[in-house]
Amino acid sequence: MALPVAGWPAFADAGPDSDPEKIYRLATNQFEQVILLKPAPTTNEHLAAKLAPLILQESAGRHFTNWAKDLPASLPGAAGRRLPEKATLYYREKDLEIGGRRHRQVTYWWFYPPVAATDGRESAALPVQGLRITLNSQEQPVIWEVLANETPPRLIYVAGSLEHAAQQQHGRPVAGRRFAADAGGPHFSVVARVIEDGPVVFGPIVYLRAGTRAPSTLICRCMPSQAREVLENIPYALEPLPEDWRDLLSGAFDRPTLKAVETKLRDFDRQDIRARLRLPDAF
Repeated sequence: MALPVAGWPAFADAGPDSDPEKIYRLATNQFEQVILLKPAPTTNEHLAAKLAPLILQESAGRHFTNWAKDLPASLPGAAGRRLPEKATLYYREKDLEIGGRRHRQVTYWWFYPPVAATDGRESAALPVQGLRITLNSQEQPVIWEVLANETPPRLIYVAGSLEHAAQQQHGRPVAGRRFAADAGGPHFSVVARVIEDGPVVFGPIVYLRAGTRAPSTLICRCMPSQAREVLENIPYALEPLPEDWRDLLSGAFDRPTLKAVETKLRDFDRQDIRARLRLPDAF
């Protein structure tokens, strides 16, 4: 039987656009205390392993109970079982053709154990989070899209090289936006930040807020940290997303939450980055 969960938040992909200036300010926030989730050591050098993110999960305090609920878990092994405690990220790779060029995309998803309502109040925590990374035609990661946010819009981060090329081709940013690569318009997404191009191919650092698991920012590992203290280092397993993931989740979430998660993952997988960014021809 699924654990009853009161009020997992509706995913926000529609509705009035949030103030981009608030998003830009959020991208520079400092976390006081965090839990570092990092890929477990492996000898496998496939693309998903190279690009796997470091996750800095903000903690509301030092005690285990302050942050344990925000650790991603592995999918149940059989229907009717709750999500176990093992931290796991799932991935899927695919090819995307843009302007006659082949681009690799790697998407990561991670799921959280259900959180019951407390004191009659609904939980504000997102049940799933994820990250999609798109490489340019030179096989360098240049676009990072975060799956879920507690309010619109979806947050996108681009590499400095992509932003520079967008400036060269498109000129000034569209009205109300800070970066030339941002297409603006009614797509409920914002380029939140331009990050430095890394010297080698590796995964980014994703900052998630305590209580909601919503994104605060994303940076390159070559950029200064925005966390003052790491309380714990926790390795996570990296596994391909199983084809029967819907069946596996059915034993962990109630029906409305499961439907919301299914819809979110399906829509995220189908959305075309070309509608949200002004990509340069050289991309």
